[in-house]
Amino acid sequence: MFPILYLSAGTCTTLIIIGGTTARTFYEVVCGDACGSVKPMTTTEWYWCLLVQLLCYHSCQTRILLLEFLWLELLLL
Repeated sequence: MFPILYLSAGTCTTLIIIGGTTARTFYEVVCGDACGSVKPMTTTEWYWCLLVQLLCYHSCQTRILLLEFLWLELLLL
């Protein structure tokens, strides 16, 4: 059982890292030069956003609050 748990944790960590980096890259592509004056989130912040979204996937209210938080963070920066 230990090797399965060990591999699952490694796979989960890898998916979070890849997902956070992909989300950051997607934001940079979509936003482009229009967001030049906005300070982008750090890679660590993107990882936390992805992790919260994965953990709270079934809760629609949590996703709405997360999106509102991200929107406010972008407006305030």
